[in-house]
Amino acid sequence: MEEVRFSIESIMEKEDYRRFLYTATFFRNKIVIPLIGLIALVGAIIISWNSEGIHWGTTLIAWIFLFILAIATVCFKVERKNKRRITTDKTGTFGSVSLLKFYDEKVEMRKWR
Repeated sequence: MEEVRFSIESIMEKEDYRRFLYTATFFRNKIVIPLIGLIALVGAIIISWNSEGIHWGTTLIAWIFLFILAIATVCFKVERKNKRRITTDKTGTFGSVSLLKFYDEKVEMRKWR
């Protein structure tokens, strides 16, 4: 039988899952936030375009508004996903203690309490 190198007891709370969703959404890939900003800028240029050209004051205001709107929309979706996960959790994931055992060649996870 293999020897356990070390073990960790871990508890997943509802707030931890919420933080994980935000981290996974915005910071998993470093291009997400700049891409949202770029798309908002393109939309702002389209909005402010008229027959005389681009009005940069309107573009700036529209870009800020569209960027905030896009971030708020993503946050709303994350909150909905978090709420749905919490209300449909039948496995007792939140608040239960998991035991992680690390061996040389594998990791074992069990519900502890």
